[in-house]
Amino acid sequence: MEIKEQLSSSIQTIAALGNPIDLTGSAVDDDFVRAARELGRLPEIDAIIVLLLPYLPGITSDLGARLSQISRRENKPLVAYVPHVEKYRMLIEGFELNRIPVSSSIEGAVLMVEAMRRCQPC
Repeated sequence: MEIKEQLSSSIQTIAALGNPIDLTGSAVDDDFVRAARELGRLPEIDAIIVLLLPYLPGITSDLGARLSQISRRENKPLVAYVPHVEKYRMLIEGFELNRIPVSSSIEGAVLMVEAMRRCQPC
C-alpha cells in the first residue's frame, strides 16, 4: 500500500494499515490527508470514516477543510467520528463549516455514510 511511504517518519513503523487503518496517536494533519487521498483514489473504497481523537497534538482545526477538498475531488463520502462533542467544539466546527458531517458515535457515522452513499448519483 502506498500510504505507508507517505506517512510521517514518526508513525511509518507503528501505523496499522489494514482495515481499519490506525495512524496512531502521533499522527498529524498531513498523515490524515495523505491517507484519505490514497484511500479516495481506490475504486474499491466507497466511503471514509475518520476517527479523530482531538487531543492529538498534531491535529488542527484546518483538517476539516483539507479533508473536505479530498472528499469532493474524489467524490467519496467522508464522515468525521469525533467522540466527546462539547470538549472538542472547535475541531468539530472545522469539519461542519466545510460540509463534513460529524458524529459522536461510530454507529451514527456509519448511518451518515450510508445515507450519503444512497444520495450519490448513479
